[in-house]
Amino acid sequence: MLLSARMLAGDIDQTGWAERVGWTDRATSIDLPRLDRDGLQQLLHANRETLRFVGSGGLVVELLRLTQGDPLLVRMYVEALHGKGVGGAFLEIKDLPDIKPGLEGFIKRWVEDQRSQWKARGENPDELEP
Repeated sequence: MLLSARMLAGDIDQTGWAERVGWTDRATSIDLPRLDRDGLQQLLHANRETLRFVGSGGLVVELLRLTQGDPLLVRMYVEALHGKGVGGAFLEIKDLPDIKPGLEGFIKRWVEDQRSQWKARGENPDELEP
């Protein structure tokens, strides 16, 4: 079984997630290296059949700026552009330059999209219960 996990605040090493799921004696941690420009280009080209935007020259530059090569964040952006994952396609390539790098920028853009959808349905997102 392959499990993808991140360290949480307070974890002092990579065993924290294994302890939380009770796998301390059965788990092995493997660090995923950050993607560089070539790695990101290979990833996008390997998914050519499913990614309608793979030919965009500025995409690799923008994804590197936004994600700093973090594999999880790259996946989140690719899914957001393509329409897979939570929320479907809520980004277009033209949106990328206006987004702040890092997870915070991604989440802020996702929340903005959710608010737009709520308003389009006539709901006030500020009045929705958590």
